[in-house]
Amino acid sequence: MGQIISNFARKVVEQKARDNIVADKVLIQMKKRFASVFCCYDSNSKPRVWKDWNEITAATKEARSAVITENNLI
Repeated sequence: MGQIISNFARKVVEQKARDNIVADKVLIQMKKRFASVFCCYDSNSKPRVWKDWNEITAATKEARSAVITENNLI
């Protein structure tokens, strides 16, 4: 009985560890995609120049949408 519980506990811990590794990889990919869409270039492939608060808000929404659609989160 003790061996069965020990094996079960080991499997649960290993699965949790695998899940955390996958989640970390997804989070890193999401951060990279957000940064690439938000920071560098606009939708016309021109370097971003921040002029107005509304532009920052729109760029944030665009970057979030890009992350969601790329990772099939919707």
